[in-house]
Amino acid sequence: DKLHHNKLLAKLIHNAEAVDHVQAGSTLDKLKHSITSNSHNLTWEDIQELEKQLQKTKAMMEFEDLEVQMQMLQRFLSHTREEKVGKLEDLTHLLDSLKMDIGSLEKQQQHIQALKQQQAHSNGGCVEDVRRCTAMPGGESTSSSSVGTVGQSWGTSGMPHQAAHHQQQLDEQQQQQQQSEAVARSGSATSAASQSVSTSQVLGKKQLASSQFNELAECYMRLRRSDNSAGGAAVSSAVSAAALMGQPAGGQRGSALEEFARTLSVCTYQNKLEVRAEIQMQTGMLSTMEFNMDGTVLATAGVSKCIKIMDAEAVKRGDVASAMSDPDIVTRAKLSSLSWNKFIKHHLISSDFEGVLTLWDVNTNQIVQDYEAHEKRIWSVDFCPCDPYLAVSGSDDGKVKVWSTKQHAA
Repeated sequence: DKLHHNKLLAKLIHNAEAVDHVQAGSTLDKLKHSITSNSHNLTWEDIQELEKQLQKTKAMMEFEDLEVQMQMLQRFLSHTREEKVGKLEDLTHLLDSLKMDIGSLEKQQQHIQALKQQQAHSNGGCVEDVRRCTAMPGGESTSSSSVGTVGQSWGTSGMPHQAAHHQQQLDEQQQQQQQSEAVARSGSATSAASQSVSTSQVLGKKQLASSQFNELAECYMRLRRSDNSAGGAAVSSAVSAAALMGQPAGGQRGSALEEFARTLSVCTYQNKLEVRAEIQMQTGMLSTMEFNMDGTVLATAGVSKCIKIMDAEAVKRGDVASAMSDPDIVTRAKLSSLSWNKFIKHHLISSDFEGVLTLWDVNTNQIVQDYEAHEKRIWSVDFCPCDPYLAVSGSDDGKVKVWSTKQHAA
């Protein structure tokens, strides 16, 4: 039963464990173990051969790494080239579309100029047109009759009929010449005024288009891509030209140029407003202003806790002193909205930030009625256009309330 130490068995176990450790290790560990365990059997030539083999392996690995890098670079460049070629083709199509659209529009502009010239010659300032307009039907017979009458009356004094007829023709020619000159002057003045207005409008539209150039360019390209992909490039300009001229497109669908022309027209539409008067208010932020029912009085209010009543006609004239001569109506809170009564001229209702409605008599600057209307700030108030005693208010509390100025509650 006693165990005796067996040196041979212990050696075998140790060697087996070492082999298992080497097999479980990395390639480098295995190589190191092989060289170490066989170092006493290696010669100088073996070491040199091993070094050559390692150098060769190293070179092959470097070549493989370089090849992988080149493959990745080639793939990247090829993908980039394909992407850029696609963009170039798209850009080429767009350039072709632009060239086609520009050519079509130039032809239409020439056609419009020809029509304008034709219209000008047909209606404005031509002697022939004036003569046609002044030569009424039956004029010749009337003229002959007049000449005959004059000839008869002058015949008594011995004047020849031919002289009278010639004198009347000269008078008619002089009258027609004067009318032609008047029409020409009128046409020139109208043309100059029209050209001035047109130039101003064009400059305004150019400024609007320039301010939105990137968005408009993207819109045009998007419409053109859609039109080209749908096979509409061949008929696009023809259809667009017809649409721009107000002519039917022959049953064809709307083109990209037609759609973009509409978009450009909408984006550059402008309606110029002229400033009639400007008054600098030294009362802080204004939150509301309202004309009375006949537009003769203007009321303003805001965070200054007062209502300013102004003469609207004086405001239009720019007469600040006269417009603001009336005393202000002092309020207890910041105001958000005003509304004049549509029937009772001197009644004005206000809403404030504390949820209170106040009915004012602007003749006396006195309160007619207070209403604790809402729990939070009131944003809007308005009198009914049909009933002089009804008003409506809306507040931050999410409620809309209808009021009667004959009562004390909503």
